[in-house]
Amino acid sequence: MPSSNPEPLDSSTPAKYALKPWQQMIASGSGGLLTAIFMTPFDVVKIRMQAQTKEFTSHKCFIYCNGITEHLCACGYTHETVPARKKYNTRAGHVRLLPPKDWYMRPSKFNGTIDAFSTIARTEGISSLWSGLPPTLVISIPNVVLYFTTYEYLRDKLFDLHVGVARLISRYSLSAPWGTGLAYSVRDFSATRPTEKRYSISAKHAENGRENRELPFWIPLTAGGIARTVAVTCTNPIELVRTKLQSERLSYREIRSAVESLLKAKGITGLWMGLPPTLMRDVPFSAIYWSCLEGLKTAFDQRTPNPSFSFFAGALSGGLAAVVTLPFDIVKTHRQISLGDAELYSSKPKNSKKMMTILRELYRAEGVSALFTGITPRLLKVMPACAIMISSYEAMKNLFHPT
Repeated sequence: MPSSNPEPLDSSTPAKYALKPWQQMIASGSGGLLTAIFMTPFDVVKIRMQAQTKEFTSHKCFIYCNGITEHLCACGYTHETVPARKKYNTRAGHVRLLPPKDWYMRPSKFNGTIDAFSTIARTEGISSLWSGLPPTLVISIPNVVLYFTTYEYLRDKLFDLHVGVARLISRYSLSAPWGTGLAYSVRDFSATRPTEKRYSISAKHAENGRENRELPFWIPLTAGGIARTVAVTCTNPIELVRTKLQSERLSYREIRSAVESLLKAKGITGLWMGLPPTLMRDVPFSAIYWSCLEGLKTAFDQRTPNPSFSFFAGALSGGLAAVVTLPFDIVKTHRQISLGDAELYSSKPKNSKKMMTILRELYRAEGVSALFTGITPRLLKVMPACAIMISSYEAMKNLFHPT
């Protein structure tokens, strides 16, 4: 039982339920893997159904989503450089087209989504519903581990900074005309009056420290945006090399020459081709998602949320973020396909369409509505993925620190 006049909490003291970095990595990695296992079959079925149409082969690339991140994949025929051989009637250094042998080009005829699920599982084996997943996890798991670990680290550090600055302001602004209210709210927030509900933690939560304090809105907004920027920026060069490896059937020995060719043509910034449109979608999405999620946790007094609440809050937060960032998602998808067709299939990378060019083309062709199409498919993909990811992540955190 706390005393009637408890001492202010020290913001530099680690929270009772704060996870160590390795625990955060295990929790986020496990959550990402579980999300991929649940969500990948839906995207595999979608791609297999699209492969039945001519539209699928109108481009050389398509987008594959494993529930965590999206990946650019080669579509249809690929090419490789071969030595001179009479039976192929080729000259040395000639580029030869290879017929498709990948999972998404297997001959099939589906009459709907349910039929596709049952036919693939029956004729190709249940494992075919997870086709293409292992290579993408090489990028996705490090991405989600870095993302969640960075977010929680920044969130806690920003909160410590907020408390420290607020206390400093309150100490020197008591005599100012505008300072009384500010000092009052800061004193309450720092738990000198733990019974005050609006600004401070309640008495029963006072002993839990940082983990149960009310977060200002700007903290998850900022931490979420920065964390997503860090994760995407760090993994973008690896994803670019992975796509180049797949699209040209390069051996691992040829990767070095492919990267050197890219660096020679584009410079060091070539390793981050396609990054701006990705950031324009992912950073606002992440900022909105975490702000909404932390707000729901505070509103429902769920600072250590149970899995069912996390599932609900994750789906709602992800849905809201998906709606707001839909125009950026459409532009990003067009940019990825354009980048893949124009650059990944060329030994001399060309300049692909810029983001503003895609925006203008979409607007001239279909008007403003072109930037808000496909909301239902996006929600059906984003909401379950966010719900599974955050609920499994929180469940793993609770295993490390059971209440």
